[in-house]
Amino acid sequence: MCKSGTDDQILSGTEQNCDYLVDNLFEEAQKVGAICMPPTTVKNQVDVIIKLWKNGFTVNDGELRTYTDVANQQFLDSVKKGELPFELRKVFDKEEVDVKVEDKKDKVYLSSKKPMFHPFSGHGYRLGSATPRILSKVRDDHQGPDNKRHLPLVPLNDLEPITNVQIWLADGERIIQKFNVSHR
Repeated sequence: MCKSGTDDQILSGTEQNCDYLVDNLFEEAQKVGAICMPPTTVKNQVDVIIKLWKNGFTVNDGELRTYTDVANQQFLDSVKKGELPFELRKVFDKEEVDVKVEDKKDKVYLSSKKPMFHPFSGHGYRLGSATPRILSKVRDDHQGPDNKRHLPLVPLNDLEPITNVQIWLADGERIIQKFNVSHR
């Protein structure tokens, strides 16, 4: 069993050092005939890259897998014996599999993947009504005899661009006023 500790922490004698585990894995694989080869291309060949980190290992840059998990220990034992691990046999049953092991035991694995963005996929509900309900009308002192609102005059400069601003009130009335685009 391999247990990783901090750089300052000394592991007890019953637990193997991760450096020893990684070195042992390479030595055992070489004993059964594994050799270091430059990458080559073969048709119907699948490359599987196993990276051995200080705090675990990854397969094809997937999630970090700990050395302490029993299933992961069986996986590494198969690699150590020069056999294709069972879980890879299930996935790649018709292809030739080239397993490459990279020694990264001096580095701690840090996930560089950002969490995937999942946009909102639920249902929305409208709160309230589309138009506000009028409870009562209050008499407006600003309305004149012709029932129109008298808006304060805004001095316009005809040499500058002019725009209209439109406001819809809760009672459905709309007010339109002209402004220069430089007005605040």
